[in-house]
Amino acid sequence: MRRGEGKFARMRIKLTVGEIEFLNNLVARLSGRGGFQNLLLYVWYRLDEQTGELDLPVLLLERIHRYAFAYKNASWRRTLRKIFRRTLGANLDRGLILR
Repeated sequence: MRRGEGKFARMRIKLTVGEIEFLNNLVARLSGRGGFQNLLLYVWYRLDEQTGELDLPVLLLERIHRYAFAYKNASWRRTLRKIFRRTLGANLDRGLILR
């Protein structure tokens, strides 16, 4: 599941149809150019909608985790958990040691 080592390691996850629809709806309603909006767009660009597969570099996993927990924004945390909790766990880190 993880390829490479260090900051270039990757994890491939598979989103459900519901998770993909939720992400698509978020992206369609995006306004502004803030960091959270850019994070959602970056995730969306990496998604293969045909297979539901999403290739996540460790740097992106760190960013997802940081937006969910470090910035104390409950809305961001709920949004990211709706997309990633099933595959990445409650801490959105898949058990990886993140900075």
